[in-house]
Parts: sequence; structure tokens; C-alpha cells
Amino acid sequence: MTDIRVPRRGEPVVMTEIVFPQDTNPRGTMFGGAAYAMMDKAAGIAAMRFAQSMVVTAASERLEFTTPIHHGMIVEVIAQVIHAGSTSMVVEAELFCQEPLDVTRQRATVGYFTMVAVDADGRPYPVPPLLVEGAEAEAKWALGEEIRQAAKARRTRR
Repeated sequence: MTDIRVPRRGEPVVMTEIVFPQDTNPRGTMFGGAAYAMMDKAAGIAAMRFAQSMVVTAASERLEFTTPIHHGMIVEVIAQVIHAGSTSMVVEAELFCQEPLDVTRQRATVGYFTMVAVDADGRPYPVPPLLVEGAEAEAKWALGEEIRQAAKARRTRR
């Protein structure tokens, strides 16, 4: 087993699919739930690789679609751990879309998933610190901390 005290990089996970008719509504655009499921799966894989542990989704934040995703388009999710706490991680998942014969892709949405590492009994399990290198990584870490604090505040209001 790897020493969890050693800081680790959050390596990106890339998942690519094509949008088929069963993934769309009557207008021919991708169901939000299908996009969410793909993003959640990629976020889970990124978190599992980072934590070297099984994970569960605890929350998702800020999922807003800015570009319609049509039947026949290629969609790609890039997910990466941007923040790590003691047992949880915030994973940024960006979903891009493009026409199959076009080289131009557009960002359709971005979401933030809080994943919790769990042991074999489903109890929270420690994760390593995130290695944060560079200004962009620092900004994303700060965003992850904001998301973590907002979720914590929501839990205390219940």
C-alpha cells in the first residue's frame, strides 16, 4: 500500500463517447442525466486513482449547460482531482462536444464532484494530500476549498 502522507498529483482521466438516439430527448439533444452520469463516472475514476481506494459520490456542484449537445456528436469528459481533504476530494469534470468530422470542440458544461474515499466497510478512508503546482492549480485548489466549505455550511444548517 502507498504511503498516504506523500503528496500526489491529480492525474486527468479522459472518457470519450458518441451521443446516440437513446441518450437524447425528442429535440435531439443529450439528456442532462446522461451527461451527468458520464461526468460522475469520470470523476469517480479520477478520485479512485488518486486515493487508491474505492470512492462514493457525496455531492455535485455548479453543473450548467452552456452549449447544446446534439445526437451524433462526440463528447469528451476530462476529470481531475483539484482539491483533497482528509477523506474527500473535489474533482473538476469538464464536458466537451464536437461534430464528428470537425476538429473544433466546445465546452458544454463543467461540474464539480465531491468524492469520499471509503474502506471495505464503507467508512471514510484517508486520502493523500494533493500536490499543487503552479498558479492554475492553486486557483483550482482554492475553488475546491470554496466548494468544500459551502458543502460543510449546508450540512451544518440541516
